[in-house]
This record gives sequence, structure tokens and C-alpha cells, in this order.
Amino acid sequence: MSRKSLVLVSVLVVGVLLAVSLYDTFDPNVDLKDKRVIVCGASTGIGEQIAYLYARAGARLVLVSRRLQVLQQVQAKCRDLGAAQVEVFAGDLSFKNTSKGVIEYSEEKLGGFDHLILNHVIGYYTVWSSKSDLDYATKVVEVDLLSYIYLTTYSLPALERSHGSVVAVSSAVGLSPLALTHVYSASKFGLHGFFGSLRQDLMIQKSNVSISLVALGLFGTDNTKANTKDKLPDVLKMYGDPADAAYAIARTATLRLRQCNYPYAETKLLQWVHSLFPSLVDGVMVHLFQDRLPHLYEGQTPYGLNTYNS
Repeated sequence: MSRKSLVLVSVLVVGVLLAVSLYDTFDPNVDLKDKRVIVCGASTGIGEQIAYLYARAGARLVLVSRRLQVLQQVQAKCRDLGAAQVEVFAGDLSFKNTSKGVIEYSEEKLGGFDHLILNHVIGYYTVWSSKSDLDYATKVVEVDLLSYIYLTTYSLPALERSHGSVVAVSSAVGLSPLALTHVYSASKFGLHGFFGSLRQDLMIQKSNVSISLVALGLFGTDNTKANTKDKLPDVLKMYGDPADAAYAIARTATLRLRQCNYPYAETKLLQWVHSLFPSLVDGVMVHLFQDRLPHLYEGQTPYGLNTYNS
């Protein structure tokens, strides 16, 4: 392809993306009103902002988290913001019975549900070594991957009745692996594999359930900032606003999008560069982190189980 043709194609792509971004039919105050929604990981961070966005529109909510006291504070604020109904469910989603309980409780309280937002997560952000905590790594996979499978499976009959949507919140490192993310990255890659296959299985069965993935960049939640501040180089500390991520997730659920990468440039650029120049990405990671190695060994279980957002 000539340089002139390449420029022309690039302009057309940018033009199409700009037109799509300007012609956004999503209005949260209208589209989210009276929706029945399960929000997992709702006690802090992005999940908390998702709850508030739906609450402002008058939605009916079941908020799910492991920490009841914090969850009740979010519940109270959702009521103040105008939610039509707000219920809470506290439990450890790494257990199948807890995941099943969430769905049964939501059907009982809401009479069904329209959106299942899977946003709960624990991270493992440290250099991998022979001293890495394998028990904690197992917990990461149970929460960040297996519980998403459990919750989705148990929810399918209710979502079939409501023509509902599942949104699985992934990450840029679920598209392209980066240093220090190992088990977390593996779990996020697993989401794309499972939900991509599930979408096809549902299409084969002529199901009306929508399956969406949202791959997020780095957002400035309290947990993320606290657990990366001494490990990330300053050049990588480009934290986004959690409220913006919440908007992208709710929009994806409403419009039944196949996948949303947000911010688009950050997540897709990383994926493209890693696909085309994997050795370059490896070299950049070594350059950014090698001098920080002593700090990266600090605490082989960097996200304590008392802080994870699930």
C-alpha cells in the first residue's frame, strides 16, 4: 500500500470513529431508568461508581461485595441519589454457593434482572518468583475468572427471560500481558476466552442474552493507587477517572456491544504494539522495572485479602 493510500485509510478510520463517538444514542438517565441490575464489586472503586450511575437514573439494584459495612454505605448513598430499590448481598464470590446465592437473592428481591455487571476483582501486582504465594494466586483465579463463570451460568435462565445483558469487566492486560501482572493477566485472558466462546454457544442456541466484554486501562481507584504507587514508574501512572469507566460499562450493557476498550487509544495501542513488536514491549518493561527490582519483591501478596474489591 502506498503512503498516500495509507494516509487516506487512516483518515477514513479516524472519521468513522469520530462519527460514531458523536452519534451516541446512550442517555443514562433514560436508558438506565427502572433497570434491574446486579453490580458485583460494588463497595469501592469502579463498581461503586457503576452503582451511583444506575442509582441516579432510578434503577433497581442488588449490590454485591465481600464487605457488608462498606456496602451498606454505598447502599445508603444510592438511595439518596434516587435509586428505586437497593438491596445488598455480602459474600466471597470465589465460592460457587455464594455465586448461586447472589442470583437467587436477586431474583427474589428484584423479580429478575436485566443487567449482570461482573466487576469484582483482586489483583496480584509483584514480580513473580519461586517465593510467590501460590495459595493467593489460586484465590485470584477463583475470584477473577471462575466466579465470573459461576455467576454467568447461574444467571442465564433469568437473563433469557429478560432479554438481558452480561458485562464482564476485563483489562488491557487481558489483551496484552505486561510485567508484574502474571496471574491477574492470565485470569483476564481467560475471561476473553470463556465469554467469546459463550457468545457463540448462545448464538447457536438462538439465545437473546447479550455477552459483552469491557477491557479497561489503568483507573485511579483507591486500591489501585495504594497498591501500585511504589511499584509503577511515574511514566505509567496515568490514572483514569473511575466514573468514566462506569459510564463505559453501563453504556456497553445498554447498547449490547460486543466489546468496549476504554480508553480506546490506551488499550488498543498496547494490543497492536504487542502484536507487532513483542520484543520491543519486553525491552520496555525491562527498562522500566529492572532498576526497581528490590521494591518489586516487597510483599509477595501485595493485595491483602482484607482489601480486595469483591
